[in-house]
Amino acid sequence: MLGGRSLAALWTLLADRPYVMGDRMSATDATAFALVAGVLTPFFDSPLRRSAQRHSNLVAHTDRMMRRFYPAHPWTSAERRPARTGLSLRKGRIIAGTNSKS
Repeated sequence: MLGGRSLAALWTLLADRPYVMGDRMSATDATAFALVAGVLTPFFDSPLRRSAQRHSNLVAHTDRMMRRFYPAHPWTSAERRPARTGLSLRKGRIIAGTNSKS
């Protein structure tokens, strides 16, 4: 719940700008990127990850930062990327061998 609210606040702050503070990258973008990229990782399915995927501007911001700072890293936009493993997060616990669509 708190994570979802934090994502919604960041979504509102970012709006339709390329970076949080406008047209230029700032330390705020680095912090937001670190947190949102961790949430959007394809290795774990969670309600928070699915919530982040619904915020297209957060996904675009993360994609933009990945292209700029990690161009060799094989990152596919989270909007089109399902979780890659059978691991999921339920009630704060990692569950192995589950179907990520459940």
